[in-house]
Amino acid sequence: MNMDIENIISPILNDLEILRKKAIEIRFKVKDEFNFDIQKDCRITIYEQIDRIVIYHDINFVLFANHLAKPDYITKLAGTSYQDTIRIQSDYLKRNRHSLFIFYQSVLEAYYRDICNAKGVKCSNSFTKLLKDLCNDLGINEDSDWYKANYILGRIRNTIHNNGIHTQSTETITYKGKDYSFIQNQSHNSAGYDFFKLLFSDTIDFLFDIAERTKNITLIESRIGLDLPNPF
Repeated sequence: MNMDIENIISPILNDLEILRKKAIEIRFKVKDEFNFDIQKDCRITIYEQIDRIVIYHDINFVLFANHLAKPDYITKLAGTSYQDTIRIQSDYLKRNRHSLFIFYQSVLEAYYRDICNAKGVKCSNSFTKLLKDLCNDLGINEDSDWYKANYILGRIRNTIHNNGIHTQSTETITYKGKDYSFIQNQSHNSAGYDFFKLLFSDTIDFLFDIAERTKNITLIESRIGLDLPNPF
């Protein structure tokens, strides 16, 4: 692995590994405290989905460091010019980071829908409305870091889907003492790894709180399938 690339990637991988360990620790805490079905209950299986998302991201990172960081590798593989190869490298890293936000938010949203269904809360197509209804039902203040972390994550995902442009109304969210602005028809640049760490940590804590507040429900099964058909 190129030393310059390693110096950039290794700290990020180490930080993500710490986050993975936190998620795994909370999974065992949920399992031990609430005795949910470890095979069927989404309050347990959610952590397995999150673990996979981080692992897949890290695999892509290592693949880049070991192969795609070498211009000759891409040129021979795709027959691209040197200039195109450099653009591909940059785009690959950006899309890998964006996929972390997108898939993490998607898994959380599907999970929140499972919780709402189990509690008889109507599921809105809007993630913001879904989040508000869930937090209202659970008695969680919209001014909490848990709510704001999820809200911002949803906004970032929408922005990424719109090629990095925030298409909705301008708004500013104060999260952990800092203002994060989403300005209509302008790009948003908070989707970095340091910010992901903050959002991940708060949302993981939120998942445990959901388990605590729904412990009276014996089983909540996920309606989202984990296993897809063999792609080959």
